[in-house]
Amino acid sequence: MSLGGPVLRQHVVEFIDGTGVKTDGVVASPPTASPFNWVVPVGVTKLYVTGCGGGSGGGGGRATTAQRGGGGGGGAGLCVMNLPVDVVPGTTLTITIGSAGLGSAAGAATSAAGSTTIAPVVMAVGNVGSTTLTLTGGGSVLAGAATGRSGGLGGQIFGVSGAGTTAPTVGGVVVNVVSNYYFARGGGGGGGGNATGSVAGSDGGGAGSGAFGNWMDKGGVTAAVGGTGGTDGTNSSGGGGAGASSFFGNGGNGGGNAAGTSQNGTNATGYGAGGGGGGGGGSGGDGTKGYVRFVYWSAD
Repeated sequence: MSLGGPVLRQHVVEFIDGTGVKTDGVVASPPTASPFNWVVPVGVTKLYVTGCGGGSGGGGGRATTAQRGGGGGGGAGLCVMNLPVDVVPGTTLTITIGSAGLGSAAGAATSAAGSTTIAPVVMAVGNVGSTTLTLTGGGSVLAGAATGRSGGLGGQIFGVSGAGTTAPTVGGVVVNVVSNYYFARGGGGGGGGNATGSVAGSDGGGAGSGAFGNWMDKGGVTAAVGGTGGTDGTNSSGGGGAGASSFFGNGGNGGGNAAGTSQNGTNATGYGAGGGGGGGGGSGGDGTKGYVRFVYWSAD
């Protein structure tokens, strides 16, 4: 580059549902809600994409009397970190942020979270022949069963999902799927109730350790914990499974059964994380929305 010529500068654009489009730290005028439209600048042919799909909500614990298994924790949305994506200058991209999955009431199942999409790109990695880059949301979670329930699946890539623990796992570690720039993680399984009502149910499964800490995009992301099983002397309740953490947020903790009182799973925080499963008789916590960030360089 010659002296006095164009300067190559890095730019960062974030797409945050409820806030709007933030370019180099400055929020643009409305709209503030997804979907967003963004024009690829002249001379820019590659974006480095970081983001995730929505995290699913935690399942409700079994609502019947006696043997009340905990609900599974919600799965995290599929995450990517600095994924190189080819684009055409001047093209208007539509960015849709994946919706959060809501936790369900006691005895009810949850729906899958929404997927985050970016289109049109030249070719979507992981989606051969497609011009839409899709970051799938966390999977649905069934209501707690007598013997507990598996945690929700994480977002899927190349036909493989981050798998949740199976019920009634105690402190089990979920499966992480890592493929180049991609990461997916499932939720912890809900603990089962005991067939003898006066005996405490099993604890909910944890969502694993922070073993992918080097992949984290923000500090302070921690693994959620499963709830503690218990009994009120008549009804045996399992703990709810932990929600899965993402690159960008913490999963919710599973609901327990302190002193025989059923507790709800807690909500996830940040982006793309799963809500905690409800303890036996409790409701699940909410997951969180997806997120997108572009990094690109241009000659200014």
